[in-house]
Amino acid sequence: MALAVYSALSAVFFFYICAIMIRFSIFYMLPVYPARLMAVWQVVQHWPLDASKLFKLVFEVLWRTAVLVSLSLFAYRLLQTAWGVLKFLAQTLWQKFRKILTVDDPGVGPVSSSGN
Repeated sequence: MALAVYSALSAVFFFYICAIMIRFSIFYMLPVYPARLMAVWQVVQHWPLDASKLFKLVFEVLWRTAVLVSLSLFAYRLLQTAWGVLKFLAQTLWQKFRKILTVDDPGVGPVSSSGN
């Protein structure tokens, strides 16, 4: 019983953390991404080149890119797994439903095609 409660609570917590990560990336990281790319381009075009500012901006863009790509792959795998589970459940339920609809008469044996 304790393991069942723990499993349910850990699943709820897992989906809660996933929702926070996806919400953070969509509402806070993604809208700022084009502005950060433009800032890198402006620093590169300005002469004399400010290497420390360029390094900071490039590192920030790379970090944001890594986070967005990682969360995109995570969301894709999560949806792929959920689709697989739903498909498995639908197939299992369909097989159970077909068994219920099939009438099994124990008095009737297998039908032979040989005619004897």
